[in-house]
Amino acid sequence: MKLLTIFGLGIIYMVGAIPAGMVMKLPLLLTAFVTWLGYSAGSVIIVFVGAPLQQWFMKKFNIAAKLEKPSFFMRSWKAYGLPALGILAPVTIGSPTATLVGLALGAQRWKLVTAISLGVIPWVAAFATLASLGIHLGTK
Repeated sequence: MKLLTIFGLGIIYMVGAIPAGMVMKLPLLLTAFVTWLGYSAGSVIIVFVGAPLQQWFMKKFNIAAKLEKPSFFMRSWKAYGLPALGILAPVTIGSPTATLVGLALGAQRWKLVTAISLGVIPWVAAFATLASLGIHLGTK
């Protein structure tokens, strides 16, 4: 049940999954791996469920996706493409939203899933290292 919790947190809130695993007294490497699996699964779920749902919703309600002002995220996409999306997503918009954004921008499904899955690895490693050192971010 603990691993399932970490897996679910990996999908929804990757940053909180590793500290939660530490609180549950799970081994750090196992926690990091299950967090990565959950995060990656979030992208796969959206590729199979979210993209068709998004297309149906946009067609049904005649919605056109348009961005009025180029954001940091969009400037990064234009400059660096999928690698930028993969690296920025874990600490900005998360796996499910990043996958929808990537699909909307025309990224190929499996290249997108790969970028999302690989982009989170440095973040998981960093958060696991900080947690193992006992560093608490955002707490007193």
